[in-house]
Amino acid sequence: MTASKNRARQNEIARQISEVEQFGDDLSSALLKANCRSDEVQAALAPLEQLKDNLRNLRLDDNVVAPAVASNRPGDMAAIYAEETGVDYATALVHCNMD
Repeated sequence: MTASKNRARQNEIARQISEVEQFGDDLSSALLKANCRSDEVQAALAPLEQLKDNLRNLRLDDNVVAPAVASNRPGDMAAIYAEETGVDYATALVHCNMD
């Protein structure tokens, strides 16, 4: 992905996150005005929080994972694999060198 396409994608993801946050704020206000309990409001907002997390993960993938995979450097991929799976770096390095 070229730098300009990546920047455009990052901007689009940031815009989507902002829209989800605004929708969450509006929904929260509407639910509170309707005298919903705070636990009901939190339950209603939970899927939006998951959506925001998913969008943030897309940004992480674009900024960290994709370049490491594209570079095909086992050390970079191993560090990411270790972080994502919780295994130690040596195990991850062995895993990433297996094809």
